[in-house]
Amino acid sequence: MPNAGMNAAGPSNDEYETPPWLFKALDTEFGFTFDGAAQDGNHLCDNYTNDILLAESTGRLKDQIVFCNPPYSMVEMFVKVALRSSARKWVFLIPSRTGTDWFHLLANSKKVAFRFMRKRIQFLLGGVPPLGKDGKPQGPRFDSVIAIVWPK
Repeated sequence: MPNAGMNAAGPSNDEYETPPWLFKALDTEFGFTFDGAAQDGNHLCDNYTNDILLAESTGRLKDQIVFCNPPYSMVEMFVKVALRSSARKWVFLIPSRTGTDWFHLLANSKKVAFRFMRKRIQFLLGGVPPLGKDGKPQGPRFDSVIAIVWPK
């Protein structure tokens, strides 16, 4: 099956990577110590996990500053972990989907601040922008937001 790109629903969006320019800008501001949704070969911090529930339950997130571009099919789970986490701070790169339950969990928390992106982000797949049917880089059909979850 051909790659449906950023317009696909569900798990096919789960592998899209943060563009280096955006991570670098956020890392300069926040000083990340942990990548909360990464695998071997695509982690952006030396400390990372592909199992956020295990990392939280074993105390690996304690006092970390977590960057998280979560799999979009699992955003709610990551949001719930962040809201109860022992990490010093979480910085999410997520879709701006204001009608979802997980977005309202964030919006109704006094621990969360949002930064809405003015332009759509060109994500990467395997280190390069995904291409549309016309052979040109394909961006998402959705806007993104940076959600900062401050500690308790």
